[in-house]
Amino acid sequence: MLAYLLARNPKPKLTGTPKELVHAYYEEAEHEGIRPDVALAQAYKETGFFAYGGDVDWRQNNFCGLGATGNGARGSPSRHAHGRTRTHPAPPRLRKHNGAEKPHRRPAL
Repeated sequence: MLAYLLARNPKPKLTGTPKELVHAYYEEAEHEGIRPDVALAQAYKETGFFAYGGDVDWRQNNFCGLGATGNGARGSPSRHAHGRTRTHPAPPRLRKHNGAEKPHRRPAL
């Protein structure tokens, strides 16, 4: 998935490295019981392979367009835990939309 991202956008707009992002998606998707490739594909689609260009600013680390409703509404910024690139709520949201009753709770960092 890293090679696929970099083939589409060699310079993605991220606050961390592309490798860190893909690794974080794999970790969090595994924790949530969803496929990491599907979670990443959703983020690639939402962000234009992290080129952005819509209402969400790349510095928000909002990879799923959460809260962006159009007409300049920026959406929700993601908070970082110890500087790690976070995947925003995309994997838990995918789990919820996949029919799971409750997303897994992660311990507070």
